Order: sequence, then C-alpha cells, then structure tokens
Amino acid sequence: MHQSSIMSILPILLVPFVMAQTASFRSENATAATEYALQYGFSLTAWAQLSVPLIAFAGVNTLFANTNLANASQTEVVFPNADTLYSTAAFDLTRDDLTVTVPEVDPGRYWSVSVYDPFGSNFAVFGSIEGSSAGDYTLSWKPPQNRSSSAVAGNSINSPVAYGIILIRILVKDNGTDLTHVRQLIESCTLTEVGIPEPHEGVPPLSLLTFANLSSTDAPDAILELTARTQKACPPFGMNDTASVIAELMVAGIYDGLYHMVSGVDVAAAADKALATIDAFPETGFKSLSGNWETTTVQGLYGANFVARAYIADTAYLALVDTQVIYPLYTEGNFSLSDGEAYLYTFSSKPPLGTTGWWSLTMYNETGYLVDNPINVFSVGDRSNSTYPDGSPVYGFNSTSDESFEILVQPATVPPPSNWAQNWLPSPEHGEMFSVSLRFYSPTAAITDGSWLYPVVSKVPAITA
Repeated sequence: MHQSSIMSILPILLVPFVMAQTASFRSENATAATEYALQYGFSLTAWAQLSVPLIAFAGVNTLFANTNLANASQTEVVFPNADTLYSTAAFDLTRDDLTVTVPEVDPGRYWSVSVYDPFGSNFAVFGSIEGSSAGDYTLSWKPPQNRSSSAVAGNSINSPVAYGIILIRILVKDNGTDLTHVRQLIESCTLTEVGIPEPHEGVPPLSLLTFANLSSTDAPDAILELTARTQKACPPFGMNDTASVIAELMVAGIYDGLYHMVSGVDVAAAADKALATIDAFPETGFKSLSGNWETTTVQGLYGANFVARAYIADTAYLALVDTQVIYPLYTEGNFSLSDGEAYLYTFSSKPPLGTTGWWSLTMYNETGYLVDNPINVFSVGDRSNSTYPDGSPVYGFNSTSDESFEILVQPATVPPPSNWAQNWLPSPEHGEMFSVSLRFYSPTAAITDGSWLYPVVSKVPAITA
C-alpha cells in the first residue's frame, strides 16, 4: 500500500535507546507477565511499520490514496491484494473527531471503510455489504466505559481507541476504463478534522514522536515500550475483565506511559517463549472447512485472544472481520512444481457470495510478492474471462449456468494451449516455492458451514500445446 519512497524514511526514526526506568516486582511473576505483555503488544510492530512511513509522508488524519493496482514490481507489502484500490490514514482522535466522506459508488460494486485499533482489531466497518450510502461518517473517541456495544450507529462511529488505522477498499472490475473510474472514486474519499469542545488532555497526540527512540519496531524492549506509550490512548476493550489485563501489564513494568525494566527479568527469554506460543497458534486456532481447507477460529475481532491477534497481525495485518471476507487456507501450505507438472483447482460450482461479493485466487512467490509473468495476470476470479470446458463463459452477461470449472496453475514459462489461456494463473518457474491465496468477499453461510464444496487441488502433468 505504500511507495518505496515512503518506506525509505523508516530507518531514520529507529535509533538505539536506553531506558532509565526500573521497577521492583517478584521476578517469577514479572517474567510471566512480560511474556504476556509481549503477546499483547506484538501486533504493534505491524502498526509501527505501517504508520511511521504513512505519517512521515502524509501526516496524521490524512488519507493516502494508492491509485495503482498491485503488480510484481512492488515489494513494499507482502501478500498484496491485486483486485482493489486503497486509501489509508493513521488517525488520532485526542484533539479532533474525524469525518469520513464517501462518494456515491455504483451499485453492485464492493467497497468498505474499515476502522482498526493499532493492534489490528477491526472494530468498525461499513460499506456495500451493510448497504451503507454515500455521505459523511463521523468517527469519535468513546473510551470503552463510555461507548455503546455497537461501533457503528447510523453515520456515527464510536471508537474505543484514540489511535488507529482507517482503510478504504474499492473493487476494480477490470484494468481498463474501470480502473480509471475507481481511481476517481478512491481519490474522492476524504477525511476532515472536526474540533471537539474538550480535547482529551493527558493523552499525547499521535506523531512520529510516538515511535521515536525505539531500537527497532520488532525488538522485545521496543514492543514493551510502544505498548506503554499507547496504553492511555488505546486501552484494552471487547473483553470481560480489562482490569486484569491492565494489572498484568503493570506487573510487566508497563504503566504511566513508560516501560519500566523489571530487575531479574530476562526479556529475551520471555520474548522467545512468547513467540513460540504465537507460532504454535495454528495447532489449535484453525477450524476445518470442506475438503482440505481451513480458516482461523477468530478473525478481525479478538477480544482477549492476544495470541490469535498477534499471529494474524504477523501474517495478515488489518484483516477484516469474517462477515466481510473469508481467507481460507489450503492445509498443505506452500507449493512447488517439478519440470512437467501443474496444479488444477477444480471448483464444483461458482462460490456462493452476496450481492456485491467477489472472489479471487492470487499467486505469490515464496517471499509473498506477486509473480512476474508475460501476461500480467496475478489473480483470477469472478471478474476473469474464465471458461467452462466447452468454452462458454463462467461469468459475464453471457453466462447462464453454474457448473464445475477449473483453474490451471502452471509456470509462466510454460504457456498452456489457447483453450486454457483464460483459466491460467501463472506460477514461478519449476522448483521455486509459491503460495496461492483464496479470498471470498461477502461470503454467504454456505462458504463457512460446509455446504459448499471447496475446490479440489490436484497435481497433474503440465498442459501444453
């Protein structure tokens, strides 16, 4: 979502620091609390990596519109979505409310405005799935004790945090005239500060100083310090016992806006244990779909499940709630092809989606970037010109049936015959690892309850002319 020129600013802000504050607690309790605090604050790494260049380039409370679809030359973001345009802002509600203005979007097109806390919790979203209309939406800071259970009420959005991210997504249906149209839409989205009678005194405004003097955004001591710096502005919410969370963070040395090193605590060892717990999340944190497909048990909103929040932030920061999109994973993980091999994705039928729903199958290399190929096809889906075996279109005005169809995954250097050209998703060359991400936006119940059969993935001989 960012340009490389923005990302180049990041190292300037990350300089060594020495914390002078210390605290005295029983180290056996403080060690466990430090492990807990690192799990709690882990996803702030992703927030910092996004927010620092964004603030440096655009400022706070300013939308930065990305008007080009992702392609293989871009390496700023891993696992990018190649189907939508984005506009992103780092927000701060300590001194102002914010008005998000959305233009009229043509019927049938997916769009959403999602609002996140720094940890990646998608506490509010509105758009085409909800039947939202064009107009102004006001975002206000309502700390957990002062807010209703609903984050979105009409055109008002109650935020439980003062800092966070606003992300606007609009679907592009083709790379021609429609891209030009969506560029106009995304650039017409605006964010306006609206003064409030009583600013939230005692809570520092969000700025580059929020991230200053950190050793690096993913170092354990930096995670703990950033957790402390954001605690007043971003208290825990969405759980039964926030007091116990705050108390545990205090035992770890996080209070009064600072991280206080606790004597006798081996922070590196605590970090190793915290990361091991996060890495083990897939062992219990996934649920089965049909076939060899699965998805996480929680997505977008995590409550007190800080391990799930950390794991998903590391792999898919700013994931939407599952009413917006499902990110199913194939259980065999990454793929590779030997010489003369290909994969076939056999769909039993079209994925059942809502009115503005869409789906895509996107190809990534082993580092999470789009795969360069001679036809510049990085994903296939409901907007592709895919065909049934008899040559009739799967989608489009001339499509009248809902039957089985196949998508061919084959190296970009091995083009298939013309009758497969519209169903071809080019992969890296033989021997290279890659992954393929399936996304379902506006999923119906059939997508998650097992009644729709997920595609069968099989390795087959390469299909050549």
